[in-house]
Amino acid sequence: MTTLPNPMSRTEKVLYLHEIIGCRLHKSTSWPADDDEASAFWRTLEEMGLAEPVPGEKDTSRFTALGFDCGAPLASYFIGAHEPMEIPMMLEEHGLIEEEEAEAFYSSLEDEYESVLEHVQVLVRRAYGRFCGIEDIVQLQLQSVGALK
Repeated sequence: MTTLPNPMSRTEKVLYLHEIIGCRLHKSTSWPADDDEASAFWRTLEEMGLAEPVPGEKDTSRFTALGFDCGAPLASYFIGAHEPMEIPMMLEEHGLIEEEEAEAFYSSLEDEYESVLEHVQVLVRRAYGRFCGIEDIVQLQLQSVGALK
């Protein structure tokens, strides 16, 4: 990650989070974030004042009030900085996927791991689109490359 301008306004922090999410969901060749990427993400949140170390616990962060206000928890779900199997439940709790979608995911856990990760990624992309007010993120992507008129 790059050096952040200091100080950043709340709006700049929100926009930077969206930039991180956009790169992870639409430009990265892998999802979820691997351990190094997740660690870099948490360090960035700390640098931005959106997370802070938990006293007495090694390598553990918690969101600050500003972090909650800027949507840092959702950003952490969207980039896959959590255990992927927990993400559908978190997205449902935030109203970004339907209960039926989460239930369908959890009933699919008998599938192979790669298939399960693909399913979570689809749910995350759909949830991020809903979060941004875009119901069909795939349609938007096709429009942006001129595939749809």
